[in-house]
Formats: sequence, C-alpha cells, structure tokens
Amino acid sequence: MTDTLTTTDVPLPGMPTPPDLWAVHVQAADELVPFLDRAEAEKLATFLDEQDAKERTKNLPHSVFYNAKLIEWPYSRDEFAEALREEAWA
Repeated sequence: MTDTLTTTDVPLPGMPTPPDLWAVHVQAADELVPFLDRAEAEKLATFLDEQDAKERTKNLPHSVFYNAKLIEWPYSRDEFAEALREEAWA
C-alpha cells in the first residue's frame, strides 16, 4: 500500500464541473486557491484587496501586494480535486 494520493484515489462526490469551480489567483505569489463556493472565493479576494489598499497607503519599501482576482478554475476537474487536497494539508 502506498501513501501517495492521486486524483482517482479519493473522488470528491458531488463536486461541480467547470465553470462552477472557482479560484482566487493571488498574482504576487502566482498562487491559485481553489474554492467550491464562489461567495467564499469572493470573500478571500476582497479581503486580500483590502489588505493591499492598506499596505499601499503606507509606502513601505518592502510591502507585499497580493493583487487577488476571482477567476473560474482554468484547469481540469481532477486538477481542482488535487488542489483542494493540497490546500487541506497546508
């Protein structure tokens, strides 16, 4: 038995198909955060954008700007399932 999971090892029953799969693209980190719920994805993108606005007013030389955008998941359903599993361990 192996400890390695693949997208076919643990199916995610009831998972919608694209375009009902969402992600927040955090452009500064070039990171995609998967979401099954668009409203939850919008909350994260809004939160990160609000943090950006606060940081930009400080004019600090080492500020990190997130520049988060809500997008439809751009990859396959299997890749979405794998990304969800990875996020669960983060």
